[in-house]
Amino acid sequence: MNDVAEQNLDQKDATNSESQAMGEILEWSKNIPAWQQDTLRRLCRKGELDDTDIEELTILCKHNGKGSIPLDIKHLRDPEATADTVNLLGICDTLNVNALKPGQHLKFLKSRTGMTVVYGDNGSGKSGYVRILKQVCRARSSRKESEILPNIHESNSTQQKATIRYSINGNNESENWRAKTPADPSLSAVSVFDTDAANVHVEGENEVAYTPFPIRVLEGLAEACKEIKNLIATEIQNLDQQTPATITNPKCSRSTTVGKFLSKLSGKTSKARVHELAELNENEKLLLTELNHDLNNDPESLARQAQACKKQLEKFNSALNFLYESVSEARICRLAKLFRNYQIAKETANLAANDLFNQEPIPEIGTDVWRKLWETARTYSNEIVYPNSPFPSIEDGVKCVLCQQELSDEAKKRMVRFEKFVQDDTKQKEEKALKEFQSELNVIKNINISASEMSTVLTLVRNELNDEELALEIRGCATKLRLRRRGILRNQEVDFSTLSPIVEALPTDRISQHIDSLSERINLLRKDDESEERKKIRSQYEELCDRKYLAKIQEDVLKEIDRRSKRTELESVLKDTSTNHITKESSKITEQLITQALREQFLKELDKLGIKDLEIELRKNTKKAIPRFFISFIGNPDKQTKMILSEGEHRCVALAAFLAEILTTQGRSAIVFDDPVSSLDHRHQEAVANRLAKEAQSRQVIVFTHDIVFLTSLMRACKQTQASLAFRCVSRGEKSTGIIQSELPIKTQKIDMRIKGLQSFLDSTKFKHENGNHTEWEQTAGSLMNQLRQAWEFAVEEVMEPVIKRLSREVKMRNFNQLTVFTKEDSDTMRKAHGFCSKFLHSSPGAANESIPTPDEIQEQITLLSDWVQGIQQRQDKIRQEFRRNKK
Repeated sequence: MNDVAEQNLDQKDATNSESQAMGEILEWSKNIPAWQQDTLRRLCRKGELDDTDIEELTILCKHNGKGSIPLDIKHLRDPEATADTVNLLGICDTLNVNALKPGQHLKFLKSRTGMTVVYGDNGSGKSGYVRILKQVCRARSSRKESEILPNIHESNSTQQKATIRYSINGNNESENWRAKTPADPSLSAVSVFDTDAANVHVEGENEVAYTPFPIRVLEGLAEACKEIKNLIATEIQNLDQQTPATITNPKCSRSTTVGKFLSKLSGKTSKARVHELAELNENEKLLLTELNHDLNNDPESLARQAQACKKQLEKFNSALNFLYESVSEARICRLAKLFRNYQIAKETANLAANDLFNQEPIPEIGTDVWRKLWETARTYSNEIVYPNSPFPSIEDGVKCVLCQQELSDEAKKRMVRFEKFVQDDTKQKEEKALKEFQSELNVIKNINISASEMSTVLTLVRNELNDEELALEIRGCATKLRLRRRGILRNQEVDFSTLSPIVEALPTDRISQHIDSLSERINLLRKDDESEERKKIRSQYEELCDRKYLAKIQEDVLKEIDRRSKRTELESVLKDTSTNHITKESSKITEQLITQALREQFLKELDKLGIKDLEIELRKNTKKAIPRFFISFIGNPDKQTKMILSEGEHRCVALAAFLAEILTTQGRSAIVFDDPVSSLDHRHQEAVANRLAKEAQSRQVIVFTHDIVFLTSLMRACKQTQASLAFRCVSRGEKSTGIIQSELPIKTQKIDMRIKGLQSFLDSTKFKHENGNHTEWEQTAGSLMNQLRQAWEFAVEEVMEPVIKRLSREVKMRNFNQLTVFTKEDSDTMRKAHGFCSKFLHSSPGAANESIPTPDEIQEQITLLSDWVQGIQQRQDKIRQEFRRNKK
C-alpha cells in the first residue's frame, strides 16, 4: 500500500471514530441542561454560534431551558464535510513590505497537489513573502521575527499591504491583507514551518493543530457557557450597581428595628412589612415630636461634637509635628550629606569609566545613558537570545545582541570589560548612594498639610474654640513650613542657603491644652447621659426617627427587593454555565481521536526522515482541556531534548512533529516550508526532499529555499514520485528585492533550455547587425559568445550526468557504460567550438583586427552545439535501452 492510500485509509478510520464520538456526545447530552442541548444542536447545524444564538441561548438559560430544542440524531452531520481544503494561488500588489518591489506577482502551482519551489539567494526578498504568509496563515512564532518592517525607501505613513490569492475547495478567493489587521480565518488552514516553528515543536509544549469536529462542538459549547456566564455575571453586576446609597449606606442606626431590617434585605423580604414599618400613626408622630424636644439638648450629641473637634485637632497637631521634623535643619543636613555622597560616588564611577574606556572608539561609555543600553542588552540576551549562557555570551559563533554580527576577539574582550565595569563596586556604590538620597527626599515629598486641611482647622479654632490668636499662630507657622518644604523640593542643586528659616517653635502646647479641655468636657457630658431613663428616651427616639427615614426611602427599598429577587434567580442559573462536565467529556474524546493517532504518525515521520534511532516520543500534557504535546526521550522524559539533539537532529525532529500534526488532520490544505533543511547534512536533506515530494502527491506544498543543492534534490524527488513541480526565482535589484522570475536558477537549467535561450536571444538581437549598428552588435555578439562558451561547459557536464553531476554527492557507477559513447570526434568538435567562442572573448592586439562573428556564424555554432548534445544523448539512450533489455 503506497503512502497516499495509507493516508486515505487512516483518514477514513478517523472519520469513523468521529462519527462514533458524535454518537457518544448525543448520549452524553441527555444529562446536561436543556439549553446546553439546544446549544449542541445549533453547533452541529451551523458549526459556530453568532451573536443572535448567544442572545437566544442566554434567555433559554435564564428560563431553565424552557422552549429549548434538544440535540437529536437527525441534527448530526458527517464530520468530514467540515474539512475545507485551502490552497495558495499567489501573492501580489505588495506595498511597503520590507524592500519587496511593487507590481510583482509570486504565483504558486494552481493544482490542489504538487510542489512550488521558490528559490532565492540570501537577501533576495523571499523572506518578505514568507513573513506575509506567517501573518495570514497558521505559523508558530515564539519571537517577533515574523513582524514585517516597512520599506526604508518609502514614507513611514504608507500602509503596508498585499493581496493574497487563494482557493477554498477549488473556489478562488482574494484577501486584501493590511499590516496588523486580522486576515480571513480560512487562511489559518494553511500551515507554515520555519525556524520559529522548529523551536516551538521541539523546545516547548505545542498545542495540537488538529481539532476534530466532535471536539470543536464541545469547545463551542464550553465557549458558549463562558460567554453566557459573562453576560449573566454582567447583568448581576449591573443590578448591584443600581442599588442606591440609601440602601448600601442607610442613614439610620444599625441597632434599630429598621436598621436590622435593612441589613437583612433580600429577594424574599416581605413588602407588606416595609409598608408597616414605614407608616407612623398619629400617636407615634406626636411622640416623635415630644422626644425630639426632650433630647434637643442631648448631652451625648454635644459629646459627639466635642469628640469630633478633639479628633481633628489631634490629627492636625500630629501632621504639624511631622511637617516640622521633615524640614528641620537635621533633616536638611542629612539630605545634603546624602546628595554629596551620591555626587562623590557618581564622580568616582565616571572616573573609573573614563580610565577604563578612554581608549574606546566612541565616547560616553559608562554613562547613565550607556548603562541603560547595556542593561537592556543583558535582558534581551538572558531572556531571549542566549538564555542558557551567562551574559555576555562570548562563545565561538555567537552574535552580538546589539549589532547582530559575530564577535571578534577584540569585541569579546570589550564585552567582558564592559560587564566587569557594570558589576564593579564603584558603580554599585553610586546606585546605592542615589537610592539613599531619593529615599530621604521622598520622606519630605510624602509629608504635607493641604490648604483644605488648614482651612478646616482654622475654622474649628475660630468658631468652636474661639481662639483667634491661636488660629493666626497656626496659620503663620504652617505657611512657613510649607514654603520651606516647597523650597527644598524645588532646589535641584541641594543648596539650602536660600531657604526660608524654620519657625522657632510650634504652637503644639496650646493645641494640646485645647485637646485636654475637650477631653474633660466629653467626660462630663457623658456622665449625665448614663441614666436609664435617658437611654430609654433615646432608644424610642432613634426607632421613630429611623421609621420616618424608611418612609422617605420606601420606593428604593421596594425596588431593591425586586432587584435582589432577580439576582437570586440569575445566581441559581449561573451554576448551569459551569464547564467542568464539558472539559471531562472533551478530554475523553481527545484521548480517543488525537493522542494515539498523533503519536503513531510522529514515529512514522521519524522513520521516513531517517532518525527513528533517536528513541524519542510525543508526550501529552492537558491544560484547560486543550491537549498539548512535547518531545521527550523514551524512558527518560526529564532530559531536555534541546540540550542533547544536534542542530540537524533538532530540525528533523521538528519537521517530523510538524508533519505528524498536519497529517493527523482531515484537511488537505497547503503547507509552506521556509528553508526546511537549514543545518541538515546531505543524507537528511535527501530524506526531507523525498518526504516533501511524497507529500506533494496529495496536497499543495510550497518550499522557500536558498540552498541550490536542496533544490536539485527536490527536482529528483519530484521526478521519482511524479509529483507536479513548478519553480519561481526571487532576486534583488539595485534598491528593491522580491523580483519574480518563473524559471529555474541558471545553475540548474538543462542544456536544451540554455540552447533555447541562446536561440531566442540571437533571434531578437540580430537586427542590430542587419541594420549596421556595429557597436551595439559587437557588444551583443560578445555576450552571445560568452553564453555559448558557458553552454558548452554545461553541455559537457550534462552528458556526463549519467555518472556524476554537479551539486549531487552520488556517483552512479552502474551507468559508467554510457560514457563509452564518446568518440574522438566528439572531443574534437567540443574543443574546437569552445576555442572558437573563447577567441572572441580574450583581448588581442589592435593589429590582429579579429572580425566580429556574424549572426549566421553564431547560428552555426548554436546548431552545432544542439546537434552535438542530441547525438550523444541519443547514443546514451540506446545504451540504456539495451541495458534494460539485457536485465530482463
